[in-house]
Amino acid sequence: MKIFDFPSFHIATNKHIYNENTIFSYGQHRSDLLKWTNRLLNKILNSKLIYIKDFYLKTWIDSSYLSLIIKYLCPFSLKYGTTEYFDYLKQLEELNPINKQQHFELCLSLSNYCFNTNSINDFGDRTEKSLLRFFSDLKQNILFILKSNHIGKLTKTNPYTKQLYDTVLETTNIEHSQTINEDDDYLIYDEDKQQESINQSEIF
Repeated sequence: MKIFDFPSFHIATNKHIYNENTIFSYGQHRSDLLKWTNRLLNKILNSKLIYIKDFYLKTWIDSSYLSLIIKYLCPFSLKYGTTEYFDYLKQLEELNPINKQQHFELCLSLSNYCFNTNSINDFGDRTEKSLLRFFSDLKQNILFILKSNHIGKLTKTNPYTKQLYDTVLETTNIEHSQTINEDDDYLIYDEDKQQESINQSEIF
């Protein structure tokens, strides 16, 4: 059995086992947040896959999922289409793909610019805690935008924003109506599984 010991992040036989059910002060359940991001990725990539099995690596290490999600959601921002917004996009396009750290920082900077996601102050912090804090912050800000007055203006002036609005609203509505099924069991904190994983890791 392989255990990848990121801070508070254990993967055992493709099962994610978390030490906490809720995320910081927002009171969001980890599985709700991860399923929301997975549904976004399925919408972006037009698929029905479980991307969050490698979510940490693809988001916080090589930034590929992070870049997809931020670019996808940007039309919700009042700053969408500004000169600064296009400057960020140009920098991302021109950046050497080998420079993962700079790509990561640019993605976070674009998110901060568009959505005020200022929860990550240290770009060197690649812990699972910081990843979940960032996406929790992003989700809260997106939900706030969906309920705000300016969303109507954005959907009238930009047809793509209207389509995006319906899509993201759908991912949010699914979250409140869906019940956990057997396929989602890797998202649920299970104290017995966690203790079993700890015991197994001590043996090896």
